[in-house]
Amino acid sequence: MPRGKKGVELLGYGRMYTGSGNNQPAGYISTIPIIPETQLSKVEAGSSAFKYVTGGFFTMQKMNWNHSRVTVKQLERTEDRARLDLLMDEVNTLGHLRHPNLLLLMAVTHSALLDNMMLVFEHIESKTLFYLLHQERLLFKEEMVVSFLLQICEALIYIHSRGILHCCVTSHAAYITCGNICKLGNFEYAVERCENQALQKKSLVLQNSRPLAAYNWLAPEIHAGRPPTIKSDIYSFCALIFEIYTGMY
Repeated sequence: MPRGKKGVELLGYGRMYTGSGNNQPAGYISTIPIIPETQLSKVEAGSSAFKYVTGGFFTMQKMNWNHSRVTVKQLERTEDRARLDLLMDEVNTLGHLRHPNLLLLMAVTHSALLDNMMLVFEHIESKTLFYLLHQERLLFKEEMVVSFLLQICEALIYIHSRGILHCCVTSHAAYITCGNICKLGNFEYAVERCENQALQKKSLVLQNSRPLAAYNWLAPEIHAGRPPTIKSDIYSFCALIFEIYTGMY
C-alpha cells in the first residue's frame, strides 16, 4: 500500500488519514474545504438575515456561499480572539463525524492571521431551541417535542459510539433545521473519551462563565472539575428535557 505523508494513506480514491484502531474507523477522508471569506455574501436585509448568539461567545448568521444558503458561525467581534481556539477544536471534532442529526460542517474560511475564522454550516431554517423557547416563546406540540428529543438522543448515541463526549448539551446546541429536523451542534467543548477514566481529558466548558450559556445544564462532576463521562452528557440531556417541559433552565 503506497504511503504519502506520515499518517496519510494513498488508496486510489484520495488521501485517507489513518485511524488508531480500537473499534474506531480505519481512517478518514479529508473532505471539508478551506475557502476565502470573499466567497461568502450576506443575504438581503430582513428576518432571513437575522444574527443570534449561541453558546455565549459566538454568532450564527445566514449567508450565501456560491449562491447556496448556509449559516455561518464566528466569534463575536468584541470577544478575545484567543477564543478562536474553540472554533478550531470544533473543526477538529466535526471533521470526522457524519450523522443526519449533527449539524453539517460544509467549509471553513481562512484569513492571513486566523483572526476572523468562520465555520460554514448547512442552512439552518430556524434557530436554536433556546431561542425558540425563551425568546420567541413558542409552544411545541407533544409529538414535536418527543421528535426533537429522540433526534438529539440519536446524535448522542452516535457520537458516544465514535468515542466523543459533547460536554455541553444545552438548548443552545440544538438547532432546528428544514422540516423540523433537530440537529446537535456546538462541539467546541467536546473531548475524546478515554477508556481509562484516570487519563480522561477534561473539557474547557467550565471556562464559559457567560450567564445562561452552559452552567445550568452541566453535570455535578463537571462543576466539581472532574473529567466528563457519557453520564455527564446524559445528565445535560435530562436537564434539556426538564427545560423543554417546564420552561426553566
